[in-house]
Amino acid sequence: MRRIVPIICTVALFAFASLGLAQTVATTPVGFTTATIPAAPSGTTPANTTICSAFYAPAEFTGAVSSVDSSNQISLSGAAFGNLTTVAHLARFKSGGSVGRFFVVTANSATQVTLNTAATGGSGYTLTTGSPGAGQTQVVAGDSVEILPANTFGSLFGTVPVANSGTMPFLTGATFDVADNIQLFNGATWDVYFHNGTNWRKTGSGLNQNNTVVLPDRGMFVIRRATSALSLNFLGTVPSTTEKTDFPGPGNTFKANRFPLDTNLLTLGLQTLPNWQSGATFDVADNVYLWNGTTWVVYFWNGTNWKKTGSGLNQNTTAVPTGTPFFVVRQSSASGATSTLTQTLPYTLN
Repeated sequence: MRRIVPIICTVALFAFASLGLAQTVATTPVGFTTATIPAAPSGTTPANTTICSAFYAPAEFTGAVSSVDSSNQISLSGAAFGNLTTVAHLARFKSGGSVGRFFVVTANSATQVTLNTAATGGSGYTLTTGSPGAGQTQVVAGDSVEILPANTFGSLFGTVPVANSGTMPFLTGATFDVADNIQLFNGATWDVYFHNGTNWRKTGSGLNQNNTVVLPDRGMFVIRRATSALSLNFLGTVPSTTEKTDFPGPGNTFKANRFPLDTNLLTLGLQTLPNWQSGATFDVADNVYLWNGTTWVVYFWNGTNWKKTGSGLNQNTTAVPTGTPFFVVRQSSASGATSTLTQTLPYTLN
């Protein structure tokens, strides 16, 4: 079933954003954004769009790290956990060197959690000062941690089609090529997901994908084959700390706008990443791709301003609206701390 969260303080937060006023709210708000998926022009011509959600589920536990037990395990004061893996859960760090990072919980005891720190399919960040480098963000006793349910295909979009009195709004089909698709970029290629009328599936796999985790920093590419438009509400807790997002290179990533506010290329701050490669032309620089509804538009930092291929104009104020992910192609070599974008809160929580 789709998780429905009460809406608190949302009007204040997003009204401030739209009016350009000082953005201050009195409590950590819970809110929503709406993503519009355009209708397919015809049954044989799909519509494509990009979406992401900055929100995450309310915490089920908040406590402090009592000990760092290994490169991927921590114990938490006051914990009495049940099973945290049957329903996927995340550990979110609220303070310390790893503030703004989310780790998938892969195993747990009553007081200890094991986190996915793998370089492929995980965070890539250890919890100690060991490999892959002392420059990595680290965890120490006393750091604040939340444990919360992860966003999954099932929780974000539902599992039972509307036609069967459910809440899952996408067009279903026995195979991906007749159904709506959600694509996640895995660092090398696109993983294609669709709903077959019973469960979420992935092409090339017969396994149920209802519990596939969509981390808060991931973008989603949607292929809509239904000839009606679709509005999706993303609900949850508004980010309340600094957020960290990784853009390793050389390589490609498809990442989310981490805050539920409109921004622009300059304010997004990718050009401030260590080792971000500037250049006089796009082919020698790191690139940012934004989807315009029809195609990818390529931007690059020339050392002074953002530019767009095919245009000499300054692109610093090019909009990156709420709920818009972006594809990053890094030609420069970057890993660990040299690939991490740290974004401070663009609003104040009192």
